[in-house]
Amino acid sequence: MDFDGILQLVEKDRLRFKEWLEESGSFTLAELNAGYNKWLEHYNTTYAKYKDLEADNDAKNISLLAAKLMYFNDLTNFAMHALTIYTTKLKEEYDVIKDQSRSNSKKTKKVKKYHTASD
Repeated sequence: MDFDGILQLVEKDRLRFKEWLEESGSFTLAELNAGYNKWLEHYNTTYAKYKDLEADNDAKNISLLAAKLMYFNDLTNFAMHALTIYTTKLKEEYDVIKDQSRSNSKKTKKVKKYHTASD
């Protein structure tokens, strides 16, 4: 793998993440969690595969190192964006459940209060 190969990986994964991001608005919580795990696994697999990649001379090695750092930075950002989207959705769903519990609790208290007053 050389500099151009890394740049092709960057473009491919940027497009892949853009498509995932556009679709993620309609994902369920489980799908968002799976998406985050998939991006994290992709990062780990890619990092293990290309972390020790070196060119045959120092001049090429510098540009290859820069391309690798850019690529790993992109993958980190993709995983963090996926995690942020997942945790935001998780909080939204938690808040809905919490609000429902509060309103059910208030209704239960009112019903009990009326029953005790009529006794």
